Amino acid sequence: MQRKRAIFSIFLLCFIIIGSSHAQDSFIDSVLLVIKQAKTGSVKKITASSHNLSVSDDDATYQIYRQITRYLFDIDANEAIEKCDYYYYNLSKQDTNLFYWFGIDKSNLLTAIKKNKEGIGVLKTLFERAKKEKLYRRQVEFAKIIARKFVRTNQPDSANYYLILSEKLANRYKENKSLWSIANSRAMLAGYLGDSQAEADSHEQSWRLMEKYDPNSPQKGYLLYVISDYFYTHENWKKYSYYNELLIEYFKKKRKTVPMNHMPISVHMDDEDPMKPISEAKKVLGAADSLGKISTYIMTVLALDVAYIKIGQPEKATPYLLRGEELLQGQKDYNGSRLLYKSIQNNYKLQGRFRKAFEYSTKYQALSDSIYKIDNAERIAEMDAKYGLEKKERKIVEQKLALQKQMIQRTYYQFGAILLGAIALLSWIYYRKRLKLQRKISEHKQVLHAKKVVELKQQKDIEVMNAMLNGQEKERGRVAKDLHDGLGGILSALKSHFQGVAQEFPEVEHSEKYQKTLDLVTNAGDEVRRVAHDIMPRALSLAGLQPAVEDLAESLAADGIDCKVEIINLPEDCLETKEIMLFRIIQEMVNNIKKHSEAKQVIIQIFG
Repeated sequence: MQRKRAIFSIFLLCFIIIGSSHAQDSFIDSVLLVIKQAKTGSVKKITASSHNLSVSDDDATYQIYRQITRYLFDIDANEAIEKCDYYYYNLSKQDTNLFYWFGIDKSNLLTAIKKNKEGIGVLKTLFERAKKEKLYRRQVEFAKIIARKFVRTNQPDSANYYLILSEKLANRYKENKSLWSIANSRAMLAGYLGDSQAEADSHEQSWRLMEKYDPNSPQKGYLLYVISDYFYTHENWKKYSYYNELLIEYFKKKRKTVPMNHMPISVHMDDEDPMKPISEAKKVLGAADSLGKISTYIMTVLALDVAYIKIGQPEKATPYLLRGEELLQGQKDYNGSRLLYKSIQNNYKLQGRFRKAFEYSTKYQALSDSIYKIDNAERIAEMDAKYGLEKKERKIVEQKLALQKQMIQRTYYQFGAILLGAIALLSWIYYRKRLKLQRKISEHKQVLHAKKVVELKQQKDIEVMNAMLNGQEKERGRVAKDLHDGLGGILSALKSHFQGVAQEFPEVEHSEKYQKTLDLVTNAGDEVRRVAHDIMPRALSLAGLQPAVEDLAESLAADGIDCKVEIINLPEDCLETKEIMLFRIIQEMVNNIKKHSEAKQVIIQIFG
């Protein structure tokens, strides 16, 4: 069972692949490629499958797509629907425009093979998608197309519903350009219902709406032709003359000559009854003459001349031709006059009136020459204008380039100015910082200089003080030496002599005055030695700082004060001046302790 299902699945897949490849078409693919290239502006002309595909400047993609439409309607209808289906579904999410265009073609193809319901169903699908995508113009167009389909399938109520819907949507979303085609569709519905007045009114309303909202519509000629033909068919010659005149003027603006086969009257000239178009043409001429619609008169009289020639009665057209010549007097319708002269020449020739034929042949040739000159002059003027326009455009381009160059230069200047400004700003900031740094360095140098000056001054003061102290110490040493060696020696000698006197005179030894004098001499010697020792201790000069401090400690101990001396790490190479200064400080402190303190214990500590 599973094997059968697998075989069936493979068969179905192959069928889909074969069907898809058959539905895909190389020509349609080539056209779609051109459309894709046209959108990017990368192509102007391409040949695919022997079909020349040219890109129009106006609505290029749709103009190219119309070749697909023509191709689909040239092949078998069922095959065309199959191909249309393939692209319709494959493009549904890729390209919105192509999806809609293929959808419309599919609907028209279904209608062509009498599948009206399916065709309308496709249009309804397109309408719903446009509604979902909020494409208002497409909603209006699809509602109108659906209405026209319903008219053709004899469903006037449905057609009226969609026409009302289309008109409401157009008014709601301001799609005013679509109003004229809605009015034209309403004329179609009125014609189906047999309401001639409503049909005529709708036709004229469609023209007024086009003139108001879409005056440059590319379908202007089509609408004027439809309206003109309607009034011709309904034998309203004045209305026909009016709208036919507008149609001729439209063609004159589009091209130099007016194509006769684009006139509604040309269709009605081939009637089985030859007198009927002649009768109708005379009525048109009467209406055109009375309304002053000269162009319509000329085109109609040319058709009338052809009709009379067909029945072998050219002379009956002559008065109408000559009346046309009268109407053209003072007009600048050169092409109309040329056509009229040609017809009059041929008319006289067929009548055998060769002199008249030659006269109008001369007029025809002269006018043709004039027209040729005018055309040449206009071409030259057009070329001059084109050249002038190109020159102007070139000048504009040059001006734009110059302006762009100026803008680029201005940009460069602005950039340069900004860059210079930035450099100047950075330079100023750098200069400020450098100046600030230099100021700080200068201030620091000044501080250092001031410190150095102070240090030098202090050093000088120290040197002066040291010199003074050295001088004082030397003076003290000299005074101490003089006291010790001089006065001390004298007092010692005096004491010795005084004691010698006591030995010579024993009775003096027990005298009170002797004893007092001896004590005075002894005290004087001791005081001299003490003063000399205070001024310059011998231990300091002989042994150094430590023994001198120990002597001070002993002097305190002699006064009953317990004194300890602690000397730690005293440098051996200590300068003598420093030792003297330290000793003087300690000595002063010891003297203050003796005089002012009642201390029982003193510790002297010296740290090296």
